[in-house]
Amino acid sequence: DVCFQVDGLRDDVGNLLVQPGEFGPVCTMCSQRMAVGVGSAMYMLPSSPLPSGRSLAAVHVARRDCMTFGSPDTGADFPSLSITLQPLPEPPARATMRLAVYIDAAVGDVDWASVQGQVGSAFSGAGIDIVWPSVCVFAAENHNIEFEPGDLKPLRNLLDQAKAVCAPAPGAIPVIISGCFARNDAAIHDVSYPIGTTTHIPGDASFASAGDGIFVGGGQCLGGQQIVAPWSAPSLSRIITHELGHFLGLFHTVESDGRTDAIDDTTAENIMYFDPLIGSASGFTLTQGWLMRRHPALRNCDR
Repeated sequence: DVCFQVDGLRDDVGNLLVQPGEFGPVCTMCSQRMAVGVGSAMYMLPSSPLPSGRSLAAVHVARRDCMTFGSPDTGADFPSLSITLQPLPEPPARATMRLAVYIDAAVGDVDWASVQGQVGSAFSGAGIDIVWPSVCVFAAENHNIEFEPGDLKPLRNLLDQAKAVCAPAPGAIPVIISGCFARNDAAIHDVSYPIGTTTHIPGDASFASAGDGIFVGGGQCLGGQQIVAPWSAPSLSRIITHELGHFLGLFHTVESDGRTDAIDDTTAENIMYFDPLIGSASGFTLTQGWLMRRHPALRNCDR
């Protein structure tokens, strides 16, 4: 795969909104946060509201090394990037989101009615109604999924396994609940164990690639290897809501290092806080709802 990032973004009066050369999976120092794309990716610009009267004027995309997310070797041979620009109209006051849920048979019993109700309530307050066209059980080949920031094939292989046995759900965002996840960041010699993850922020709305989705662990995992306790319905609901927020283009309101986003009405008491299981983390703000409703996946529900 080729990796790339929005490496420069200016508004119509010359303000630099994304600084060239900030490396890492997400440009957290930028007023307009951007995530590295792996293979393919969609960007919704701007990622947070611009000041009144401002508009975007210039964007620059640069390749990244898929292991370090830094500058690639200048002597390396890379495939060319294909970039398509499309207008992003003003979002509707309410939108509909379709979700296709794939649950690994090893997960065990899930109070799914309660989870649906709590996720639906969180998004309803943001002007988004949820349709659940399918909830399908599948048997994952591997319950310990290790992936790298620049290599998402293990996640996409898990999604392919689910889709191979479940009925198609055109236009629906995939939600996969399975096993335990380990994120191996070889560049900084660090392994973390996310309770949930998203292939890209925002997720790809073109569903033709069928490679993007949200992934949630099958329960509380010990060292990314073994489920030691099931999720409660409130915990599972929070994780799914948080990861769907990422899929629809939201970044963390507060990062683990204390950095905050550029959205005026968000605080630490928000479901997009870096740890969604914190008791005070709940709900979306009006601006977050506006940002999410721009996502093309919420405009193509009837196709």
